[in-house]
Amino acid sequence: MSEVTQANQASTDEGYGTGNWRILMASAGIDMFLMRFAILIVNVCTVFIAVPFTTVFYYNAWCQKVTIEGKNLKFTGTAGGFFMTWLKTLALSIVTLSLYWWFRGSKNKARWVDSNLSWA
Repeated sequence: MSEVTQANQASTDEGYGTGNWRILMASAGIDMFLMRFAILIVNVCTVFIAVPFTTVFYYNAWCQKVTIEGKNLKFTGTAGGFFMTWLKTLALSIVTLSLYWWFRGSKNKARWVDSNLSWA
C-alpha cells in the first residue's frame, strides 16, 4: 500500500474525511479552558477595559493550535487595531440596549478576526 493510500485510510478511519485539519478542536483542551478563565478574570478585574488586549492574546494562542493540511494560521491583529472596533460596538450596544451586538456587533468582531488571519 502506498504512503498516500495509507494516509488517506488513516484520516478516513478517524471520520473526518481526507486531510489533516484541526480547526474545531483548536479551542478545546484544558490549556485553552484555563486561558479563557484567566482572560475572564482579567477582563472583570479591569472592568472590561482589557478586552482588546485579551482578545488578541486569545486569538494568537488559538491560531498556534490550528492546522489545515499541514499549514498553520498566523494572527496578525493588534490590540490597538481592535480597540476602535470594540469601542464602537460597545457604545452602540449600550445605546441600543444590546440590539446592535445581536444584529451587527458580533459580525464586526468576526470580520476583524478574519481580516487578521494569514498563513504562517
